[in-house]
Amino acid sequence: SIPPVVMMIIYFILRSVPDKDRWQIFALSSIFGGAIGNYIDRIRFRYVIDFLDFHYHEKYSWPAFNIADSAIVLGVIILTILMWTERKSATKPATANS
Repeated sequence: SIPPVVMMIIYFILRSVPDKDRWQIFALSSIFGGAIGNYIDRIRFRYVIDFLDFHYHEKYSWPAFNIADSAIVLGVIILTILMWTERKSATKPATANS
């Protein structure tokens, strides 16, 4: 099954992240925790229980989700921002002091 493999990969990545890189640790931990939460549901119930379901004037319904899904999405967003800002600073030309 895929979730345990992904959790092992995230675990080994987490072990290599320096302690000072707290945002990356938080993001990877959120993804890891969300994956565990959804995997526990799959083991116990054979499906993931989504209990947050928002509607707008009975015309629009946001897809149902749970806290584990939210943790995964938050972690991915933070990692994306971290990678984007790191890439931006790496491509920024160095200014010469005259």
